[in-house]
Amino acid sequence: MSTFDDDIVDVTDAAGEMLSVAGPFLEQQMHPTVIIAAFRQALDDLLTILKDQVSIAVDITDRDEMRRIIKSCIGTKFITKWSAQILFHVPVVRRWCR
Repeated sequence: MSTFDDDIVDVTDAAGEMLSVAGPFLEQQMHPTVIIAAFRQALDDLLTILKDQVSIAVDITDRDEMRRIIKSCIGTKFITKWSAQILFHVPVVRRWCR
């Protein structure tokens, strides 16, 4: 299966999960715009929690720290076998983050 196919499956799974969560509210005749507003509020709350309680500051000038972060991000993806070449481009990522 290609990466594109994996992405499609991920989106389909996410959409299916959202529908399964919304189902009981739809059965209670709740208007879809109310459900969507609740999903949006949940997303805003989640982003606030992630920003305030989960995320950590990253020193983008620290080459070793950037390599460690990038390697952990790509280590679980299909591109693991190219991670050394990707890590070569840490300076580009650092410039992009500024």
